[in-house]
Amino acid sequence: MASSGAHTLKAFDEDLEDLRAQVAALGGWAEAATREAMEALLRLDPALAAQSLHRTEALHQLAAAVERRGLCIIALRAPMADDLREVLAAMKIAGLIERVGDQARSIAAAIPAIDPARPLSCPRALGNLARTATDALRTALNAFVARDPDAADTLSDTSLAAETLYGTLLQSCLDEMRCDPRAIASAINLLFVARSLARIADQAADLAGAVRFSVTGEDQDTPISRPHADLMERI
Repeated sequence: MASSGAHTLKAFDEDLEDLRAQVAALGGWAEAATREAMEALLRLDPALAAQSLHRTEALHQLAAAVERRGLCIIALRAPMADDLREVLAAMKIAGLIERVGDQARSIAAAIPAIDPARPLSCPRALGNLARTATDALRTALNAFVARDPDAADTLSDTSLAAETLYGTLLQSCLDEMRCDPRAIASAINLLFVARSLARIADQAADLAGAVRFSVTGEDQDTPISRPHADLMERI
């Protein structure tokens, strides 16, 4: 019996390591898709945008594979307490990473609608927001790999900083649209890009919170204040 129990425990540990590896790979794809989408935007490169879109399509398949693997582990191993919590957290994290991929897709999809004859509005502010969002995502993914519960506190602040940057960029673009109606179409597309970046930072914070839950059992579910979201929904 003891030998059988040890064998079952080893099999579960191997399953869990495989699940973690799948989630880490999913995170790498999401990070690459976001980076490619932003590079395509700054260069107005449709080929690179298409590459990012292709990567986000693969993300959905990878996320579905993680969910199937997690459900299989639960069905076959019947984990309890801490073990079950870790499997469920990995599945939640995969869902959050998939949503990051959706935001990268939105960024890449906006590129064809931007007029290449007009320079990007607020390129420095947009670059700052992009760096904040991608750094937050990288920090969250590293926290998952390292099983670091403390990143959640830092990334909660980072998400708020991204929201502030988004608000600044929103106001600048609105001012530009008032001054030059010809800028309206491109500015609106850039605002949707900025909103996607701010949401990536939010999702990175949620991801780090899920890591904390996985490691410690502490549930961090503090909503991020997004005072500019309603305005963008009406544009």
